[in-house]
Amino acid sequence: MVQARPKQTRKIYGADIDDESLFKSLTSGHRAEKSDLLKRSLAGDMPLGEGSDLGERLKVQHVLASRHERVGRWVEICAAMNTTEVEEGSMWSRDRSDLTPAHRSAFEVRYLIKWDGLSYLHCSWETRADIAGESENGEVCLQEFDKKGDGTVLFGAEERRGGMYFDPRFIMMERILELDDNNGKPEPLVIDKHNGKYSEGRGRRFLIKWRGKPYCEATYEYERDLVVKKVAYKMHVQDYLKWSKKVYRPFKAMRSSNVLNLNNISI
Repeated sequence: MVQARPKQTRKIYGADIDDESLFKSLTSGHRAEKSDLLKRSLAGDMPLGEGSDLGERLKVQHVLASRHERVGRWVEICAAMNTTEVEEGSMWSRDRSDLTPAHRSAFEVRYLIKWDGLSYLHCSWETRADIAGESENGEVCLQEFDKKGDGTVLFGAEERRGGMYFDPRFIMMERILELDDNNGKPEPLVIDKHNGKYSEGRGRRFLIKWRGKPYCEATYEYERDLVVKKVAYKMHVQDYLKWSKKVYRPFKAMRSSNVLNLNNISI
């Protein structure tokens, strides 16, 4: 019996604004203006993408690959695949405690799924039945994947750039666009799943522009997922902090000295 795990609601940048406009809005102007832009987009007040409510049915973006392994081997492969969204390699909880030797030795085909609205950090291996039955567009995507030549990998060797299933750049950070530390009180960073505070230990949250992907596919990621997936991010955090102070300081000084008072300007 497969049971869907409750998901958190998250807003993401979609394709309602072109890359150039989004880049300019995030990298020009004063820090205060950019922060307000991001807060308004998070609140759903600006058309930077429809966002996705992960309490609704999941939507497949790509079927990346298929693989044929014994069930026991799948348990081993997926054991270490854990993120804020994925648990033991899947979007859905599975009870594997009562697997019989016969079941563990049986072969099972699974598909590697890139989910719509989530980064490549959260790809998961799913059965055909789960994809077709539990996602919004799973059956259609599976049929499109079946039409591909060998039916095992979506991207060709050149597109994968040395990666097994996709371009490794897609999980390499290019820059941080925003840092959410809950007003200086971020969640603690807890890596050990057996720690009692694990569920509240996701750390800071970042809006990330990924290498090889457009700005409209920037995603929000928790610090713990970056650590677990071994994404180099600390240098980017330092760069972001330096940049944000550099942009914000002149604006703050100008306001405090009343050099510019728009209320006194007559038009």
